[in-house]
Amino acid sequence: MWTWGWNGVGQLGTGGVADSWVPVQVKGLSGIKAVGAGFYHSLAVRADGTVATWGWNYFGQLGDGSTVANRCPIPSPG
Repeated sequence: MWTWGWNGVGQLGTGGVADSWVPVQVKGLSGIKAVGAGFYHSLAVRADGTVATWGWNYFGQLGDGSTVANRCPIPSPG
């Protein structure tokens, strides 16, 4: 999966917060069948049905039971 743009809270999933105006690869993702994006966060559904989320998490939008932001994709529980 590839991404680009503003990355102030890690929503590009590259492990850092550097913006990228050219496509860069999201860390650790393969077999993606669907993607989504929200307000400063992103998610991907893998072919096996599992979901990975990353970015801003102030309101718990990453679904991991916390409000800690993640700069790399993390598996959602469940």
